[in-house]
Amino acid sequence: MNLLDVKNLSVRFSPAGRPVVDAVQGISFAIKPKQILALVGEGSLKVF
Repeated sequence: MNLLDVKNLSVRFSPAGRPVVDAVQGISFAIKPKQILALVGEGSLKVF
């Protein structure tokens, strides 16, 4: 049993009037109990 199932996640954004950036395209993952997942990228980090 998964605690979290993500399928085909895509994230796009347009920084300060610049062209659209595809940050993530079509990623899928599942997190099971007692598992840890870290997503790491470069550049500015915004925590939501």
